[in-house]
Amino acid sequence: MSERPGRRYEIMAQRDGRWVMDCHVATEVDALARAEELYADESIGAVRVVRGYFGGAGESFETPIMERVREGR
Repeated sequence: MSERPGRRYEIMAQRDGRWVMDCHVATEVDALARAEELYADESIGAVRVVRGYFGGAGESFETPIMERVREGR
């Protein structure tokens, strides 16, 4: 899959009630795979993937593309 220049994916995990940045990756496939890997760990309360794009004039845009939350937390 060819990704657009200036785009990146941010993966976050919720640990002990706090959101923690896990990593940035270049492709959506890698981002979703990492989020699923994190979510498999029972100590993780939730995961989130956000697509970020930086425009030519320096503006930035973010779009949430995935969020999974464990019930009862």
